[in-house]
Amino acid sequence: MKQQDLRVLKTEKNIKDSFIALLQEKTFSAITIQNILDTAVINRSTFYRHYADKFDLANHINQELVVQIKRLLEIRYRPTGSVALTIQEMNQEFQSFFEQKELFLAMLTISHEEVHLREDLLNVMISHYQENFNQEDLEAQLFASIVFTTLFYSLTHNQVLELEMVKKSMVQLMENFKKIN
Repeated sequence: MKQQDLRVLKTEKNIKDSFIALLQEKTFSAITIQNILDTAVINRSTFYRHYADKFDLANHINQELVVQIKRLLEIRYRPTGSVALTIQEMNQEFQSFFEQKELFLAMLTISHEEVHLREDLLNVMISHYQENFNQEDLEAQLFASIVFTTLFYSLTHNQVLELEMVKKSMVQLMENFKKIN
């Protein structure tokens, strides 16, 4: 793997950080390339050297977040001899994701047919569940909804939820569900 120039990495980070700051102020459709340029304090040619347009930038960030979720799911469901190690790795990976909560929450505000983080994440979760458990579509969708909701809750409530806490809540949810007639 060829190591990227540090200047390129810093410029891309600056552009992404500026874009996220703008998403916290205004809607995706209201953000212009000029807004990004002004916030990042870069010129137009620098932006276009890295991204084709704001959709390309948003989709690039989406893909980075999807990769993180895939990594989290792979850790959770890979065969391992140590449950404690899996839980530890899951908690570490989630902590890393939690550190990017502003990015995640800002990207979820985008509602556009070309940029769709929520749908992308749900599809990854559904697909992962189906591959690992060979289950029906409804069960996979329920799994994805629960995982996404847990992640969203954790980020919006500023809590890193330990895996054991989530499992306990799920058991309680199932117990409550059994009581419904």
